[in-house]
Amino acid sequence: QRPFVEATTVYQSGPPYADLAIPAPARDLLTFIAGLEPGVGVFERPYVHQARALEAFLGRGDDMVVVGPVPAAIPP
Repeated sequence: QRPFVEATTVYQSGPPYADLAIPAPARDLLTFIAGLEPGVGVFERPYVHQARALEAFLGRGDDMVVVGPVPAAIPP
């Protein structure tokens, strides 16, 4: 197969955690983690779809299903 470059989807940044309609302890924790140096992969502003998911799950108590890649074989 010829090599090619595949661009990833560009997502829109959402509001900072402090502005989300989620419980204060969750806002405070996410804001704290986002400010750690060196960073740990939690950014200061979640993407819009992430912010909506946090508000749905933590703010309204909606169910959340998270799926990811399934390995071809799970080592013993």
